[in-house]
Amino acid sequence: MVAALAVATPGGVGLAPATGATVGQGFTVTPSDLAYILKQIKIAEAHVANTTSATGPCGALLGTGPNQLSSPLLSLGLRTVDGSCNNLVAGQEKNGAADELFPRLATPVFQNAEAGDPDGPGPAPSGPSSYAQKSGLVFDTRPRTISNLIVDQTSTNPAAIAAAGFPVRTQGNPGVQPCTTDPDPLADPPVAAFPENCTPSFQTLFIPNVTTDVGLSPPYNSLFTLFGQFFDHGIDQTVKGGGTVFVPLKNDDPLVAGKDHKFNTADDLAPSLRFMVLTRARNQPGPDGVLGTSDDIQDAKNTDSPWVDQSQTYTSHPSHQAFLREYVNNTDGRPVATGRLLGGVVGAPASQDTGMATWASTKEQAATLLGLKLVDADVVDIPMLAVDAYGKFIPGPLRGLPQYVTTSGLVEGCRASDVCPDQPNPGPVPVPANARHFDTPFLTDIAHNADPSPQDTDHNPGTPPVPPVPDADSVASSDFANQPPGTYDDEMLNAHFIAGDGRVNENIGLTTIHQVFHSEHDRLIEDIKNTLTTDTSASGVTALAQWKLTAGADGWNGERLFQAARFVTEMEYQHLVFEEFARKVQPAINPFEPFAFTQTDLNPAIRAEFAHAVYRFGHSMLTETISRRNADGSDNDISLLNGFLNPPAYTQGGSAGTLSPQAAAGSVVMGMSDQTGNELDEFVTDTLRNNLLGLPLDLATINMTRARSEGVPPLNVFRRQLFNRTNDGQLRPYTSWVDFGENIKHPESLVNFVAAYGQHPTILTDVGPDGELVDDPATTADETADNGPATLASRRSAARRIVNPVLGEAHVPADAVDFMNSVGAWANNGNSSITGLDDIDLWVGGLAEVTTPFGGLLGTTFNYVFENQLTDLQNGDRLYYLARTPGMNLRTQLEGNSFAELIVRNTTGTDTLKADPFATADCKFQLANLAGTPAGFTQFGNTVANDPSTPCNETALLLRKPDGTIQYRAINSVDPSGINGQAVYNGTDGVDRVYGGNDNDTFWGGLGNDVVEGGGGADVALGGEGSDIITDLGGDDVPKGGPGNDAIDAGPGLDILMGGTGKDFTNGGANANETFAGAGDDFVYLGQSLDSAFGDSGNDWEE
Repeated sequence: MVAALAVATPGGVGLAPATGATVGQGFTVTPSDLAYILKQIKIAEAHVANTTSATGPCGALLGTGPNQLSSPLLSLGLRTVDGSCNNLVAGQEKNGAADELFPRLATPVFQNAEAGDPDGPGPAPSGPSSYAQKSGLVFDTRPRTISNLIVDQTSTNPAAIAAAGFPVRTQGNPGVQPCTTDPDPLADPPVAAFPENCTPSFQTLFIPNVTTDVGLSPPYNSLFTLFGQFFDHGIDQTVKGGGTVFVPLKNDDPLVAGKDHKFNTADDLAPSLRFMVLTRARNQPGPDGVLGTSDDIQDAKNTDSPWVDQSQTYTSHPSHQAFLREYVNNTDGRPVATGRLLGGVVGAPASQDTGMATWASTKEQAATLLGLKLVDADVVDIPMLAVDAYGKFIPGPLRGLPQYVTTSGLVEGCRASDVCPDQPNPGPVPVPANARHFDTPFLTDIAHNADPSPQDTDHNPGTPPVPPVPDADSVASSDFANQPPGTYDDEMLNAHFIAGDGRVNENIGLTTIHQVFHSEHDRLIEDIKNTLTTDTSASGVTALAQWKLTAGADGWNGERLFQAARFVTEMEYQHLVFEEFARKVQPAINPFEPFAFTQTDLNPAIRAEFAHAVYRFGHSMLTETISRRNADGSDNDISLLNGFLNPPAYTQGGSAGTLSPQAAAGSVVMGMSDQTGNELDEFVTDTLRNNLLGLPLDLATINMTRARSEGVPPLNVFRRQLFNRTNDGQLRPYTSWVDFGENIKHPESLVNFVAAYGQHPTILTDVGPDGELVDDPATTADETADNGPATLASRRSAARRIVNPVLGEAHVPADAVDFMNSVGAWANNGNSSITGLDDIDLWVGGLAEVTTPFGGLLGTTFNYVFENQLTDLQNGDRLYYLARTPGMNLRTQLEGNSFAELIVRNTTGTDTLKADPFATADCKFQLANLAGTPAGFTQFGNTVANDPSTPCNETALLLRKPDGTIQYRAINSVDPSGINGQAVYNGTDGVDRVYGGNDNDTFWGGLGNDVVEGGGGADVALGGEGSDIITDLGGDDVPKGGPGNDAIDAGPGLDILMGGTGKDFTNGGANANETFAGAGDDFVYLGQSLDSAFGDSGNDWEE
């Protein structure tokens, strides 16, 4: 028995959640946390002050001074904005920095492309093209053909029909039956569908994801997809400008047929639009040091820092960050940081929810406070400012304003109210013509009608593009197609949100995730102030003085406040990424690898294969709808197409009117958390294939073209290289089409893969109605007369005869078996296949691979890349959150935090979120509507009345006990086994008594002294405010007491107990457990196995 005694320190004040938010575990930053954070800030300040040409960018961090690091292994200091100086070993300072190359896992392969005419009817001749060329135009129809054959998720694709009818690892599904006669209600007489309940042609199918535990766990939701997109935008972005790939559409392309799906009708796609286009990555100068010559190196730069550091909010470039911060004028009339992020209204009080900055508010603050004039053309190329490594602008000597960096020196800003004899014109100062830039825009994705970039108005390749002018109206419009030529919608551009990543407006679901973290930063600023000012002890008064600044914003040192909030927010995000997101994709990512945080030999840079192919798997998970549910219960769904590049739609609440930014985020979360995501496979929903961003564009085609453009090897070539290096049996290259077919998720797709990539001559040529490829000399007819170029239909038909021939069927090639098994004349040439198997693109082939039962969500190839990349990002990070917070209250807060509670703290209208925010729930119960009191039992007995506000039948699923406990029925008519009902119980402001079922449940106690019994399964109970009693029969549970004096008994299982603030009693029970006691005087009973406990502040007893 060990008694762990510690001197209590003054507790911090709980963070103020969004109005009406339910507190679960809570999140408290204490004065001791802030004292430690201040030490890290001082290290960064000393780094800036002591950096010289002699020290280099990072050298001043190391040394024996009071604010220096004595070893490059110490996890002290702050992150620089661009990610440099994380690895402090000499020569490795740029490991993990922005603007570094994407390293490769495999030798690049730049394939031959197709012949094309670079200027159409112009004088330039047609000629061959190749991805190996360093500039100019590359022509390649193949990615679109592959997409049409394999990726199509409509009822025209037999494999998609099979996948939608029988989702992976399920049985007994009635299936999807295509119509033999499509319905036509406008015909006279109307035509009914046949057979009854069939699926009409060209209809987008929903293919629900099924978990790898054979569907025992609920499927992931669409919030998971949105978070994955957000994560990607924080670790990689390719610098473009190395030429162009054109993807011409073939005559039988579905896009050509138009909306009526009939060729040669009035709505056919205009010939001038029958192509797709991709801008290639910018090359690097070769040995001659000059970009644009024949020795250029085809490697791309990543303009993002790869660290999991919230660069989506804080950006990867300090000049960019300087524009994102909020400023006010101090008593001297000079702009100083408030610590907050700029919102949508310049100068709004901290209590006002103005959401994220917009392009309009960014320009306004730059002009009125910083003396810098940004015009709309600047939105695509941020000017460089004189800043330090942590994002603070260096004030100019004349007026204390930011300074542009130009090729000839620094140019200080000037406001309209300033007298600036050094400027030829009154302020603000426009971006000088010789200003330096850094290949990063404010906005990467802009609504097409709002893009101020130069336009090709005369469609003459011999004349340069012309800058457009603002249109004449004053309305932000999402009507992309009818923008007057030579103009752009300036009001729509002004409405675009501005964040640390320029892709924030890609869709309103992504904007929601940005809003949550923006709000968390600003919420922390106010909480930090509150914590400091309410600590009136002598040490507290002394500490407060170090956060104050006479010339600061309202007397505060806004720079220090900003860095403190960033310190916490980035680690909250980092914890959530690895704990909840990455390990949902691959549970095997090791959370506590020995010596993980001293691996200075690792360069965590994002691999080219990850960026250009593997991590584009999320496109497969999107559905056709962005679901929204407002706080009043009204549905406010928006189509995926209308949610793209349409920022005004974010706050449009339908019947609820205009929503606040926090309410808009809550609406998206409530809708998307309940929406089941599409299966992670080779299929992509039709909006992304044929309507992306309102233009004829196919995201699947772009993904494959991007990989080809940047030299990513095909799937089997990539596997072969990995296998030769690792000897990992899971990466063994496929030996034949049959071998590949045995390792894909949907076997029905094998026909499509063979049709798309197969090199059999009957696939490469349309053999025509007679089915013959060559002339038969024994007949008088010419069997080759009806042969022609291969079409989508002929390819699929020929492949089907090779892959799945019907017994006795005519025209089956005699060598079909040899072809499928790579034997005979089709035997592999050494290690390489000659059947087309080695041509399968990494992106589509990796998506199709089968997953391991009870394993991760990815096939073996994608998993190797993903798991290793995420492990490197964790293990190679000197400033990983576990290494930065040992023994701190903040460590306990981070471990107890969850994305679900982070959302609840920063949105309005959100409740009943699962503890696993990325999984759907079977039922959500509102205890306020269930009469869970002794009086309720007296009046109604065991019967619980059905709650019409929820889709589940409470009468069938729940019962009421004499003390008012609401219990999930172990056996019921809806869920007879009682083991497949994962429920969320949302508590009230009073005393709640609830007893869960045998599956993984979530309990939100809310206010009051609640009594929660989890039952079986891996449950998460959030007691909330009040002195709660939490028990559990068994399972790997996470009981969280929250604020109050709680009693927790986790029962048998591998449990994580979190007492929270207050005087708590915790009992780990049987099996290995981990306990975080939290602030207060706690009694911790570790249980009966190899347990660990963290006492935190207070006089704790650990036994």
